[in-house]
Amino acid sequence: MPYPPGTTAIFGIRIAIACAGLLCLLASARAEGPAARQSEPQSNIPTAPQVWDGHHWVPPDLSSGRTLPPKGALPRTTSARAADRFDARDYGAVCDGKFHSAQAALGIATLAELTGWTNEFGAKPYAALASYPYGTLFNLPVSLDAAPGTTTLAFSVSRKSGLVLTTTQATAAGKAVLSFTGPWGIPDGTPVTGEGLKSGTVVDQVFTSQLTITPPAAEPIAKGTPITFDVQGVGTPVKTAPLVLTVAAPVPVGSATITLSSPPGAIRSGTAIAGAGLAAQTFVRSVDGARVTVSPAATAAIPAGSTLSLEVAGLAGSTRVRIAPAALPGTFVPGSRLEVRQAGTPRGGVPIAQADLPKGIITLAQPLEADLLADTQGTLTSGFALYLQDVGGITAGMLVTGAGIPAGTYVELVNPSTQEVRLSGNVGVVAAGTDLTFSWPWLANIRAGMQVFGPGIPDGTQVESVDVRAGIVTLSAASTTPLKAATSNFAESPANRGTEITFYAPFTDAEAAALQMDSLGIIAAVKSAEQGGGTVRLPPGHCLTDQPIIVPVLSRRDNIRSNVVSIVGDGIYSSYLEPIRDFGPSGFVLSCGDPTGNMDNLRGMYSDGGTYCHGHFRDFHVRMPDSKLTPGMRPKVAGVPVMMSGIRGGPRRDMEDLFIEGFNTGIYWLADHTTLRRLWIVSNFIGIRNGEPMKVLFGDNVWDAVEIIASAWAHVSVHPQSFLNTAMLKSNFGFAPYTVWCEPGLPSPGMCMQGSTIIQPNWESTGCAAIADGNIRPTNSPDRGARRFILSVRFENFYWWGQDPRFQPQGGCKWNAYIDLQSMQGVTFDSIWPNTMAVVKGAAGLFRIDRSNNYAANTGGIRMSGDGLLNILKQYAGACQEVLAGVGGPFASTAYFTRAERRVTLEVPGTLNMRLNTLMDATATTLQAGSVMASTQNSNRTGVRLARQGEGGETSFAGIVPVAYPCPMTGRSIVVATSGTEIPVRVSKSITIGANVAVGPVPGIAIQDADKQNRAVIGRVVGSNERDPGLAYLER
Repeated sequence: MPYPPGTTAIFGIRIAIACAGLLCLLASARAEGPAARQSEPQSNIPTAPQVWDGHHWVPPDLSSGRTLPPKGALPRTTSARAADRFDARDYGAVCDGKFHSAQAALGIATLAELTGWTNEFGAKPYAALASYPYGTLFNLPVSLDAAPGTTTLAFSVSRKSGLVLTTTQATAAGKAVLSFTGPWGIPDGTPVTGEGLKSGTVVDQVFTSQLTITPPAAEPIAKGTPITFDVQGVGTPVKTAPLVLTVAAPVPVGSATITLSSPPGAIRSGTAIAGAGLAAQTFVRSVDGARVTVSPAATAAIPAGSTLSLEVAGLAGSTRVRIAPAALPGTFVPGSRLEVRQAGTPRGGVPIAQADLPKGIITLAQPLEADLLADTQGTLTSGFALYLQDVGGITAGMLVTGAGIPAGTYVELVNPSTQEVRLSGNVGVVAAGTDLTFSWPWLANIRAGMQVFGPGIPDGTQVESVDVRAGIVTLSAASTTPLKAATSNFAESPANRGTEITFYAPFTDAEAAALQMDSLGIIAAVKSAEQGGGTVRLPPGHCLTDQPIIVPVLSRRDNIRSNVVSIVGDGIYSSYLEPIRDFGPSGFVLSCGDPTGNMDNLRGMYSDGGTYCHGHFRDFHVRMPDSKLTPGMRPKVAGVPVMMSGIRGGPRRDMEDLFIEGFNTGIYWLADHTTLRRLWIVSNFIGIRNGEPMKVLFGDNVWDAVEIIASAWAHVSVHPQSFLNTAMLKSNFGFAPYTVWCEPGLPSPGMCMQGSTIIQPNWESTGCAAIADGNIRPTNSPDRGARRFILSVRFENFYWWGQDPRFQPQGGCKWNAYIDLQSMQGVTFDSIWPNTMAVVKGAAGLFRIDRSNNYAANTGGIRMSGDGLLNILKQYAGACQEVLAGVGGPFASTAYFTRAERRVTLEVPGTLNMRLNTLMDATATTLQAGSVMASTQNSNRTGVRLARQGEGGETSFAGIVPVAYPCPMTGRSIVVATSGTEIPVRVSKSITIGANVAVGPVPGIAIQDADKQNRAVIGRVVGSNERDPGLAYLER
């Protein structure tokens, strides 16, 4: 009788066995073949190769390339194989999470033996492993420019620390103003050196296109002079705050002695002290333990538990300093330093031992040498960033060495717009002018004889030699075109990316013998499925891979689609695909076509102007085992940043029900008419990267229920020359510094988002911004270069949670706004939920942009509506923040309200470069809704002054305050309505519907223009308010 698979007959007894190696193959053959079955006549054994399916002899599929399972796998019956012809187990995969080498499973010792290995059906399933792209394969960008004719390529570069800017105007001797194209983000107090400057010169204050220094220039400074700024680490501007003392016992009127809850320390005699019950100009006379004597005596009783404040933020000899909490980053970074603009404080700052950020208390690692005054500008600096004189040739993944740099420090990312290099660890203080070396650790993988490809590299070029220490690779043939150094790890357009060189070598015999059967089996199944198209099955279990799994790409002109290959698993918590090591730069676990392809070499996806990658990836889990994640840092395995990514997709490569975690980038997105559905992309540096665009394929994509969680830098990152063109349905993005990161790139990046509809998104727990441009230095200061914009984008029924400091990158960041871009055009926010977009302390506003076209004139702009918008306006007014902030300050903006005050539209006119519209009104804090406002006729760079119409000399109608949400501190109004269909206006008495109203004699109040003679008509009445007869509604 036939025996079931997985059993054999020993001495006529059926016994289940755990088969191993060739024994398993033999046992499987005996279990299924007639030799073990006495009931099957021997004369029926066919002479041609056939397979016993448990009941009958059947001919094998000779074209399939299938092979019997290797050591450790259970054999599958032929009928099971017929049901899914391309199951990876039938081609050698085991997927039990253990190492199964080709040598142990197949008995081979060389590459030739592996690729020539023939299975029982006469096929050679591993023949493809003999040639490109299988083997050692990766790209590296050159670090130094090279002229045609070079045979030496540099993959290491030396740079000096310190930010260098060139003056755009001359400065006379004795003057303190320097002009630049971009001094943005330089902290006050930063040391400055350069021709014409005195020793000890520091930055005094930074403006839009200039900064002031102290002391003034000693000699004339010509236009075009390089000036070096000793910027340290990632700096957050802060301000010291008064120390607070708590009164322990009641203080009667006339008493000069105050008992505190604890000894305050060595307060100097003459230190100012303030609080309820003390007169102005009260000073400390003496301190005895917890008892303080003041002069003059208390002018009113001071209850126990009251607080008093000193004019100092820290006392000489003490390590305790108080900082205004609103300016502090959300996360304390060990090794940070406090640098303040006060004589006697150390250059480079004082190390911080610990910090209580919510309370604004920091403890220094060394005592203060003198009292530190309150309200002193300073910088909280961590060493997670270097500002360099030149960032050319430096890219992510490089190793950094130099004075003050701990061993094992890597480059996390480079921003050429800000000359900033973020690091994998805190390096403390690196003085300007320090020599630093950036080198590629991947040079150790280059060996003599490797093939070399790239722009300007002649065919047949090989590696002659490698000097890993010097970072030099010598080629066998000279280049024929110039080679360009990289300027940014993000910017991969030809204008920004360095020339990428591809290094390739077939597997050595030792490498071939050590190849894992899981990846060999999956690759063999893919190659077999390519013959006529099909679906490769990933079995349950953990499949280990030691090389990329490459699926074929198709010409756009191929209408047959005969070689479409899909890969489908058994479920995201059942089928796992795991690399056993980092494949390095340009490495992927799964790749559509050549993983090293780009617009320079025109290989893979980039050939023929763009190729298709039809098919599906579905129902499996791709992960980098043992990776650890920290906000702002790439995932690390054993302390080394992960350089490889998870999946490189392509046009028409739909992905469904996938889980991707632990990579540099979860999905590198090259898409056109492509769908992502039910994805979980977790714990990657970048969740989805909208990559370098192809020439003719882009856009028109759908993301349905995509969840991106815990990205170390951004959930979505957009290449400088690409844009996101996607319909997103119920996206859930949470826990990252940025939700959408518009990558920095020069000379002129394109738009970041265009033609996208984002329905019911839940974007939560963002550390730095929801949508931000990488060209902006992270400080609340004006623009400093090309910025990107979003065009024709619609957000509907959305919820954006506010800032979550836990997910700021190491070293902190400055939150400027939820959206911080150059321009927003045709952007709609509909059905805004209540309590969304909460106020972030210290921000510029809800949105910060340079420009927005007029929505009402059908030329773009911003439109917001929904029940939640009134609450947003109220919150931002109460926090004295603008809904829309522009360059150097807020926009003038327009709001429309219905009488029910439930649906609101916010629209922004024209191109504006104005600061805050200050309300010159003594009663501004009680400004009523409907107040008619006027402005000065002339504006300047500080903005237009506003007051109620009829007072302060302002004569030009500026609009109407639509809702009484003034700032409690300054009385500034967020929005002023200038046109609309139902604008609430304050009137002197009931006014007839249809009548015109004009400016009246009472400031801010409108009157009916009965004779229609008044030239100051501001609108026509279209409604009244039954509850408030002093309020009417205008059409204007």
